[in-house]
Amino acid sequence: MKGKPWFDSTISLFDFSAVTTSNQEISDYLQKLLKNAVRLNSEFLSQWNGFKIETQLEFPLDWGLGSSSTLIYLVAEWAEVNPLLL
Repeated sequence: MKGKPWFDSTISLFDFSAVTTSNQEISDYLQKLLKNAVRLNSEFLSQWNGFKIETQLEFPLDWGLGSSSTLIYLVAEWAEVNPLLL
């Protein structure tokens, strides 16, 4: 919100564990989400050496307007999997 990061992490592409993180709980959730995306599409992330992903929040984080479901949808689109299965 307003250009200030609320979460930052470096994720291992080997096991999706957090190499560095500003919040372990969020990293654990992201790890589970990425692992499940790979289970649904084994080609997802299979040919990448590394990349940087950045998202922007346009409302206060504590509003609770579906940011988790938005993240799931975005990862599903990226992984080319059904968001309902993810």
